Amino acid sequence: MVDQANVSDDNRIKIITGSENITNFMLESYKRANRKMDTCLDFVGPSIVATDHRIMNGVFEMLQRGIKIRFITDVTKENINYCKDLMEVCEIRHIEGIKGNFGILDENEYVIHLIHLESQAPVK
Repeated sequence: MVDQANVSDDNRIKIITGSENITNFMLESYKRANRKMDTCLDFVGPSIVATDHRIMNGVFEMLQRGIKIRFITDVTKENINYCKDLMEVCEIRHIEGIKGNFGILDENEYVIHLIHLESQAPVK
């Protein structure tokens, strides 16, 4: 489900629910990136990114287009293997205790999402 509230021609707020809709929105946003994607993820985020083949395929496609990808996350003993997998394809930095998840595309598109279970895509 997608709800839109148009603030102006250039600014839109979208609320997307359902894990499949959210994943599809994320994949579409990857296609809009022209230069870089900066993402902040809590300790659960790396497991979702690293284990969802659709998201990883989107990451690889961005890399092939020359998009710089950077993650900031809370690296823990529970997610270290997922982080190592991601480090093979993008830059990862650690900040202990991060709460919340968001991404910024090309310094102008802000996407926030909620994640609540390890290895499951967000539902809102």
